[in-house]
Amino acid sequence: MLFNSRPVSLIGIILAAGLVCLGQTQVNLQQQAKNIDFTAMPFTKPAKTGPTLPSTCTVGEVFFSTSAAPGTNLFVCASPNAWFHDTGRIIATTTIGNLPGVCDVGDLYYVTDATFASGGWRLYSCYPANNWNQIGVQADGTGYLTVTCPAPGNCLVGPNTAVVPSLPGPNTWAGANDFSGAAKTALFRIAGSPPAVCDPAVREAYFNTASNNLGVCTSTNTWTDIGPQRSFMLYRNNNVAAVTANGSTQTLDSFVIPAGTLKVGDIVEIEANFTRSGTAGPITFGVSFGDSSIPSCCVSTPASTPSAVYKPTLVVAGSALHVWGGSIVSNGSFAVNPASSAATAPIASPITVSLTQRGVAPDSGSLSSWFLKVTR
Repeated sequence: MLFNSRPVSLIGIILAAGLVCLGQTQVNLQQQAKNIDFTAMPFTKPAKTGPTLPSTCTVGEVFFSTSAAPGTNLFVCASPNAWFHDTGRIIATTTIGNLPGVCDVGDLYYVTDATFASGGWRLYSCYPANNWNQIGVQADGTGYLTVTCPAPGNCLVGPNTAVVPSLPGPNTWAGANDFSGAAKTALFRIAGSPPAVCDPAVREAYFNTASNNLGVCTSTNTWTDIGPQRSFMLYRNNNVAAVTANGSTQTLDSFVIPAGTLKVGDIVEIEANFTRSGTAGPITFGVSFGDSSIPSCCVSTPASTPSAVYKPTLVVAGSALHVWGGSIVSNGSFAVNPASSAATAPIASPITVSLTQRGVAPDSGSLSSWFLKVTR
C-alpha cells in the first residue's frame, strides 16, 4: 500500500507544477527582474515607433518618429497629451534651404552650405517655435566686416581691408582710401609756424595758417613750401571808421604780415578805397610798409572825394628788397600816378603794413575797404 502511494504523490506533484508553469505566460519585470543587462541583446527598442505622434500620451512616455529629420526623432510626453522634442539642443547638420519647417524653442542646426552667402555664423537656433535665427555675429551687408566659420565654435570676424583702411604698422595706412564722401577731412597738421621736427622719409606735410602755405618735409626737420597755390588773401577789412585830420600822419588801419610769410618772387597787391570830406585842404593818403613809406611821392585827393582807389603793387626781389609801383584811380578825374621805391623790411621778420593819411582839420578821411593779397 505504501509502495503504491509514492508514485501517485510524485506524479501529482509534477502535474501540479506543470499546470502552474502553463498558467504563468508573462513576467512582471518591475517586480521579478533584477540587474537587467541588455548589452548582449541583438537589438533594443525601448520607445514606441511610428510616422505620426499619438494623439494621447501620459507623462514620461517616449515616442520615436520615423518621419522627423534625423537627430530630431525622439519625443517625450512632458504633460498629458503633449509631445516635445527631447534633443537636448543636440546640433543637427543640414543646409540653409533644408532647415525643418517645424521646430521647438532651443533646437540647433549647423548648416553646411559650401558658399555661406548670407554671412555670419553657421549655427541656427529655433526661437520662437518654428522660426530659425542665426546665432552670434551676422554681417550687416555693408561689406566692412568679413565672417568665416570653419566650425561652429570658432567663427572669425575681421575688417574687410578691401574697403576699410587698415594700419599694419605705426603711422602707415594701407589700401585704397576714398574720402570723397566724408563730411569733413583734415589731411595735414595745422600750425602757425613750421614744426621743429619733421620726417622726410614719408614726405610729411603741414598747413601754415599764417601764410596759407602748404609745407613738405624735404630733409630732416626742413620744410619747403609747395604749390600749386597761386594767390591768397592775407588781410581784408571793410568800413574802417573815419579819422579827423590833425596835421600829422595818422594810421587808418594796419596789418602785420607774419615773419616768413613772403617768399622771393611773390607779388603783393594792395587795393584801398579812400573817402574824404571837408574843404580845409587836400588829404594825402599813403602806405607804410615796415619802416618805409611807399611810394615816396604821395597820393592826395581834393575836397569831398567819395571814392579814390589806390593800388600799389610790390614785387619781392630779395630777402630784404621790395620794389614798389602804384597808381591812384578815382571817379575819372584823376590820371594814373605811378611811383616806385625800395622797401627794406626783411621778409624773415614781421612786416607791418599801414594805410595812412595826412591833412588838416576839420577834414576827415576813411577807408571804405582795403585788402592785401599775395600772388605766387
